Amino acid sequence: MQIISYELKDWEYREPEVYVDENGELQVRYIGELKQIGPITLLYRVGFDESDKVVHSEPLEAVNNYLMYQKIHHDAKCVSVASRALKHYFTFLADENVTRRENGLPELLWNEMPVRENQRPTYRYRQCLKDCYKSQDPDVHLARTTCNAYLNRVVDFYKHYLRHGFHFGHEPFQYEFVRVNIQNDHTSMQASRHIEVHTTDLRLKLPKDRRKRPNPLTALAPYQWNALDNILRVSRKVLTKRNGQLILGRFPEEVSWILLVMRWTGLRRQEVLSLRAGLIFKPNARQLHQGYVEIDIGPSVGVETKFGKYRTVEMPSQLMAELYGYLQSTRYIKRRDKYRLTLTDQQRQTGGDHLFLSGSGVPFALTTLNARWSDIRRTLAHPKLGLGEPFEHKSHNLRSTYAVERFIGLLDKGVDEGKAFRFVQNYLGHEKEDTTRHYMSQARDRIDGKCSPQEVWENVIDHHFGQGIFALGGNG
Repeated sequence: MQIISYELKDWEYREPEVYVDENGELQVRYIGELKQIGPITLLYRVGFDESDKVVHSEPLEAVNNYLMYQKIHHDAKCVSVASRALKHYFTFLADENVTRRENGLPELLWNEMPVRENQRPTYRYRQCLKDCYKSQDPDVHLARTTCNAYLNRVVDFYKHYLRHGFHFGHEPFQYEFVRVNIQNDHTSMQASRHIEVHTTDLRLKLPKDRRKRPNPLTALAPYQWNALDNILRVSRKVLTKRNGQLILGRFPEEVSWILLVMRWTGLRRQEVLSLRAGLIFKPNARQLHQGYVEIDIGPSVGVETKFGKYRTVEMPSQLMAELYGYLQSTRYIKRRDKYRLTLTDQQRQTGGDHLFLSGSGVPFALTTLNARWSDIRRTLAHPKLGLGEPFEHKSHNLRSTYAVERFIGLLDKGVDEGKAFRFVQNYLGHEKEDTTRHYMSQARDRIDGKCSPQEVWENVIDHHFGQGIFALGGNG
């Protein structure tokens, strides 16, 4: 079983009312005005067979009820952090239960609290977060702020049910109300006031993480991109988790296209996920010869750009031609037809069909892309399937890779550095020059043959172990 998330972008709500009809039976009707609640991400428990087909699906009602309550009654603008936290929590429970079943132990249930604290799911999850923070595996490691945010949301989830009279047998954590006195200023008629703070013992004390990770503006090294490109276009196989086990599974064709577009256009994640099919066309002979074509993106064409700004981006003509071919495929047409069945009249009039759709006809969500990128990182770190070294780049670094490689290509062709700078800056949509200048610096270092800190470290290791470029050979 896997815990997956599904985003409802346009969610409407009307207040339900229970009443007794003329036959004395309870009925439900809806009163008041229809409210536009906005996007919400709900969770589901899904089972797959060996061919990755869904064989079971059920909503996590306790989680979804809590998330909807926050949106409806607390006017929460965004519950995405709570959704991610509870997805992580329930995934932890599912993975734990696989091992517990194998060892003949009772399963962990979110709503049952054993007598011993260290056996309660809440306290075991706190230890899980500590282990995630300490982990060297980039697919497991969580930042300190993320760990604290996740635990706080899980605590709030349980507080919600405690406030509504839900009984867990034993408390999910120890808690108390602390009264804090606050001195008033001179404008108040009372000398002091007090507030009540609800505290629990379910807290994390984590040291600062001093490990160095790739800068979010750092481009992939050529050998890293080559290995990734091989997965996207050749093998289409990645290490992925199914029911708590690692298996070698198929990588979705659509996600391959998404990552290729990010690499060769510099589009941000949300921009590429919201691309519309109407922006894709068949390049003519002249455009194929020129090498690149341009498209205009922005809210009016359904593309969710940063701050809603409009800009022109470039795309390799060959990639445009391949995407056009994909749009003519039976695979895409089936997905598009399912997608159109879900649209309202207003949605049909704006934006057009999404370019990248799942098998059920739903536009790919950011959470899905992040999950597939985790599969990529896990595979590239594998000693036989990948590079055999940690791969900690984020998918956003494909944007950096586009910028650095484009700079190198332009400078190699003799384009003036100032013109190359403005060229890349305009396509990336940067108002400030600092970020573009950072990419230019990386390109210069590559052209001048300077090593990155990672390459320097590898050369030192090679020197000590007599491997790589420092290996002794010939008459050495």
